Amino acid sequence: MSFVKGNEFHAINSYFIGPKAANLPDFRANVNIVLGELLETRQRYFPNDADYPPKGVRESLPFQQVRDNFSNAIQQVARMLGDRSIPFWSPRYEAHMCADLTMPSMLGYFMTMLYNPNNVALETSPCTTVAEQRAGKQLSELFGYNTDERKKNLPLAWGHLTADGTIANLESIWVARNLKFYPLSLFQAVKEGKLKFIADTFEVENCKGDLRLFKDMSTWELLNLRPETILELPEALKQQFNISDQFLEEALKEYSIQTAGKDALEKYHGIDKPAQYMIGKTHHYSWPKGAALMGLGSGNMTEIDVDLDACIDTTLLQEKLHECAREGQGVYAVVAIVGSTEEGAVERLSEILELRKKFQKDYGLSFLVHADAAWGGYFATMLERDMLSAYWATIETEDFICVPFNRLGPERMGYGFRSKEVEEEKQWFRDNVLEKENKDITAEAMDRLRELGSDLNINAFALNWKHKGSRSQNGQLQEGELNRNMEEANYLMKRVVEKFSVTTGETNKTDIPLFLTSTKFKPELYGKCAQVFMDRLGLDRSHQDLFVLRNVVMSPLPTKKDFIAGLMRTFEEVTNEEVKFCRDRNKRGNRQVQFLMQGTDEVFLVLQGSFHIAPLRQQLILTAELDSNLQQHYAELRNRYPRDAIILESLDEIALEDKVENLAHDRTQDFQGRIHRKGHVNNESQGVVRLTRIIKSRPINSSSHDPTYPQQYMPFYLYGSAKEKHISHMLLRAPNIALSASNVALSPELDQAIRPHLPEGLILTLSSIPEVSVQPCMIKNQDIPPYFFFQRKKQFKVTVWRDPRSPIAEGPGLLEGLRNPIGSGTMTLGNHVDVDAEEVNHNPADCLRIDPTPWQDFDRIGDILDGTYDCP
Repeated sequence: MSFVKGNEFHAINSYFIGPKAANLPDFRANVNIVLGELLETRQRYFPNDADYPPKGVRESLPFQQVRDNFSNAIQQVARMLGDRSIPFWSPRYEAHMCADLTMPSMLGYFMTMLYNPNNVALETSPCTTVAEQRAGKQLSELFGYNTDERKKNLPLAWGHLTADGTIANLESIWVARNLKFYPLSLFQAVKEGKLKFIADTFEVENCKGDLRLFKDMSTWELLNLRPETILELPEALKQQFNISDQFLEEALKEYSIQTAGKDALEKYHGIDKPAQYMIGKTHHYSWPKGAALMGLGSGNMTEIDVDLDACIDTTLLQEKLHECAREGQGVYAVVAIVGSTEEGAVERLSEILELRKKFQKDYGLSFLVHADAAWGGYFATMLERDMLSAYWATIETEDFICVPFNRLGPERMGYGFRSKEVEEEKQWFRDNVLEKENKDITAEAMDRLRELGSDLNINAFALNWKHKGSRSQNGQLQEGELNRNMEEANYLMKRVVEKFSVTTGETNKTDIPLFLTSTKFKPELYGKCAQVFMDRLGLDRSHQDLFVLRNVVMSPLPTKKDFIAGLMRTFEEVTNEEVKFCRDRNKRGNRQVQFLMQGTDEVFLVLQGSFHIAPLRQQLILTAELDSNLQQHYAELRNRYPRDAIILESLDEIALEDKVENLAHDRTQDFQGRIHRKGHVNNESQGVVRLTRIIKSRPINSSSHDPTYPQQYMPFYLYGSAKEKHISHMLLRAPNIALSASNVALSPELDQAIRPHLPEGLILTLSSIPEVSVQPCMIKNQDIPPYFFFQRKKQFKVTVWRDPRSPIAEGPGLLEGLRNPIGSGTMTLGNHVDVDAEEVNHNPADCLRIDPTPWQDFDRIGDILDGTYDCP
């Protein structure tokens, strides 16, 4: 968003084709100029050469067929790209880091391709090689580096173009690695190689500034020479000993890291603690990949926790550097991220540089400092601020709140997001920014606007919905309470972002008025930063990932207040609609329910629960009595279909939570039900069901989930009678899979040992199957493979424990406190085995998705080119 006043902004408009292609005639005219020059260039080169293709070829039928097919294919591809591509050229596109390209950049790219820009050597690209060198120099100037050769006291900057930021990061790791090992290679060449003749006289300044004979330096001193000292070593050898570049290269060849490898150099110098690369935990994914590719090992990428602004915590960084200095462990580099791709955070480069000075002086520890400025570097030239950050900070309706990731001024002073002081700050922005045209925004408002939002033009924000408010006696609407469940806030944001993004190849972009994107704040990466964000949203702290929405302001075109306000009204309307789905799926009350039936001498009912439907968010195992009609039909089904799961279903909607509450106080509960085979509903058998006792009643909502799946075993509830024993898989985390088995057979000693404790409901663990190794399971039954481990007649090694928690205990941590197992042995499954991946994971409120059909258009293009497809 630009706030340039007057006519100054008109020049910027001339650089772009524009959202409505207003400048396309200029672009077309310039393309014609490029093509005209191309024609003259080719005709000027040895004009007396014979024409090619020869006369008559262009008029031949084969030539014309191929030409026409090619034209048709071009038209088809152009139409397809236009129909299916995202409208990145529009100010409505606020999702990823892409925007309308400037006409000069596209024209330069196009004309360069016409002249073979293979910059591998000057001979093949005399013009474009020089252009790249000039571009590197210009970028260096842009970022404030010295490019003036006359300034001998400053390093001379240079640069080159890479394919992307990932390649640039990889190159920087390559540089840091080679720089760290260069003194070690030179040391070997001086001690035992072709440079022996300088051993007694060659002196180098160590990290602390002491001049030392190079051959007498310790490994620690060699590992920690200052970067500028290392870079000056070849020049020092030339000046002191007249050593040529060629001779130095030959002398170092067999000892260099490229030849000898990192392991050989470390072994020679007795390095048993690999050097570390230090970076904030929210780094780009290319960094650990680059460390692996360069042979450093991604495990040697030391990740530092971030602070509340998602920047590397420099206090913790200092502690890690102290640890390395104390342990004698080298450090390749510390990375400062200048513009993170998720939050737009700019880390404190100046603080990191000061830290390096301190450690060089006090501890003799030196390292490179790399500024990863692939995203934020260009912002050195700009101080603009976008207005959308003010909208995200001030949106609130009776249905939801919107919380920006970056804290408002009063929050930084200690006030909570829902405090009076923060609300006054939000109202100030509504009055002084959102209600103004760009030209009317005051200097004070501009200054405060720059303090709002992220360091760059990425705005991360999150939503949380409110429970429906109630009317007071005087008719006023009382505000509903905020949802406290992380999973439900995530669910709202997922639904909202799906409305503002392309979800399939068939999505019609003209139906999307605003494009946004999303990310996740993982607790293991964001730590206290994520926890505080949860607090501000009114959510209970959780080990789950926090879903976060993002917008990236890339359009350079000015947008009036009404345009942005219209987008925000659309955003509010969509979000308000999606809140209704969240309320519905969390609505308590009556519901028709189903139970899996187990046992015959005593009937056990296992609720067919769901992570996504409020009344069913529990793992419930009960005992029941059936009237004579149901009992008879149940026995008949068991005999006739010995391998089928039998379901008991309530005829009407029932208040299951109330019934369980009454059961907990020893009050039996009745309801009308029917029995049928799973998947074969009928109304022939109806009767009265009496619930008599709770075996287990445990919530499975997200606040009850464990942070990880069980690491050592797979746990089940074990219950039943002396004759019949049954198991049901403990659902400790989502997604999950429902595994149940009736009439399991335990080895005799184990069977005898558990009998006194069986009525209380025990915990059985599969000793040889860590659950984490098979999770997350598939969520569709059709995807369950034939070799799935939980099958009829399968035998497992098991251990049985008393449950340390009450039958109605809540998670997380339901497995904590397992002590002194009752016994161990084997368990063999019988015929009654039920495996269901769908019921517990099914979300009936999920957005309807259209599976993307294969794009026939791509196949059609090939047919057009070979002439086998008739174009319309």
